[in-house]
Amino acid sequence: MVKTELSYNPYLMETVVKFNDQPPKINSIIEKYRDKKLQEWVELLPQVFRDEMNGYGFDFYFSGTESDYELIKSSFRKAGVTDNEVAFFYKNELEEPVIKNKRIYDVFSWLDAHPNRRFDYKAFKDDNKEVLDSPYSFITINGNKISSISLCDEKIDIENIDNVNELTTTDLTNTPIVMFIDSHDLNRNKRDLRSIICRDDISSRQLFFCISAELNRPQIERIISDLGIHTPNIINDVNDAVISDYFEVYPLTEYITKVLGILKGTISKLQADVDEENEKSKIVNSGIHRKIDSLENDINTLKNADDLFNQRDNLIIPTEYVSSMKSFFFKISEWRKKKTKTTNMDEAIAMATEFNTMLDKFYSEFVAEIDSASVAKSAEIDQLFGKWFSDTKMDPDFEPTVDFNYEAKEYITPSLTEKFMDIKTEQYIVRKASLFDRLKNNADANNDKVMEVTYTYEAWRTLAVEEYGPICQRVVDNWTETLTKYYAVLANVYHNRIHQIIKQKTEEKQIVSKQLSQDEQLLQNDMDWLSQINDKLHLIERG
Repeated sequence: MVKTELSYNPYLMETVVKFNDQPPKINSIIEKYRDKKLQEWVELLPQVFRDEMNGYGFDFYFSGTESDYELIKSSFRKAGVTDNEVAFFYKNELEEPVIKNKRIYDVFSWLDAHPNRRFDYKAFKDDNKEVLDSPYSFITINGNKISSISLCDEKIDIENIDNVNELTTTDLTNTPIVMFIDSHDLNRNKRDLRSIICRDDISSRQLFFCISAELNRPQIERIISDLGIHTPNIINDVNDAVISDYFEVYPLTEYITKVLGILKGTISKLQADVDEENEKSKIVNSGIHRKIDSLENDINTLKNADDLFNQRDNLIIPTEYVSSMKSFFFKISEWRKKKTKTTNMDEAIAMATEFNTMLDKFYSEFVAEIDSASVAKSAEIDQLFGKWFSDTKMDPDFEPTVDFNYEAKEYITPSLTEKFMDIKTEQYIVRKASLFDRLKNNADANNDKVMEVTYTYEAWRTLAVEEYGPICQRVVDNWTETLTKYYAVLANVYHNRIHQIIKQKTEEKQIVSKQLSQDEQLLQNDMDWLSQINDKLHLIERG
């Protein structure tokens, strides 16, 4: 099966698409959506990929947050695309916005606990006060004076507006807005709705409508629809889950992106200054710096290898899983293909028994193929991980010890002989006259009716697919889960060893650095501080 791939990072607004490991063609429609949020074109995604691939029948690999992965699968299901047409694989998981937000708080805590002479944290906070202090807005129109709300572990102040004209000069981009509609004055309702909906800085996604139970709800929904919002977000109160979902995807993610941007911008300037000073220092103490540079190169090499072990882009589920499933179903479709049906009971019993025996054989061959492909994949993982680690040229004698036990699962396969025999059609037909009846011209015999039982082989094939399909899928799912766990366990073994070596190299570097002058030691401390903060920002960006 051909391969498509989508990688989406909402924190960097980064979208990467590949078709059979190649980027989209020049002037591809994909270019139109590269800088947009996934949520803004996810409903079009099935059609876009179908058009690019000239139809369905492909594997879809996704890297990003789990919620976005589920959103994409849901869009294909809504488009009527079956799992047989598009097989989904979750490659590399990106942490959800709520977790990223906590990591940003951790960075701020770390900056408080680890001051640096070059980084004026207080001035940084003052310069970026608008982004860092009370970064979220939440507006209710004609609300009930609720003062605050908790969304995604964030306490957010609510601004209650009685007149929509108060918002004329307010930037409402991505701000959640809840309109409480409790007036029987339809003209006023239309006027308020129109003044909000027609704004360029407002999208239908950020508008939520709480309609009073005393009003004619269908009528109000029609008014909203007539004004351009065909599927309005109708809620019962401000604590509705749909608001929390929107907040996580838009305001919270936007905040994470902004904070990353200002932190990286400030740190990159500091890095440039420190690098320049470090180059000058190397001239004075070349011998010591050669040792430090060597250790830093070792540490960076280990960190790069660790990145490979920490991400899952390299785990590709065996293509044999799909091909073996197709082969299994093809064998079923080919069984007695030139035979349509039988009305002979003895022949039906013989054919049902034969088909049941053949299904056992087909299934055994399928399981053997899946097992073989899975064992080969685990060996491939061993080899790949070994190469990554050996490329660091550290600890060449290291042999990973993996605490992992594979528990083989037995799946009971059904005996379908009796079920085949139950699939039949019965009808009365006129009994064919015998030679004796025709010679005697027996009219009564010519009108005799007898029961005819018909067994259709295609119906049997259909039943076989229905019965064995879920069993075969469970075999594949079990091996997929096993390989994924094995990948994670083995990767963690290498990850732990790499961190041990990084710790050793860092301690060696600290010992060597003590040979420098006091000013140069301070410079090395600056380098170490920058390395740590950059690692933390990289984790937020890519982890």
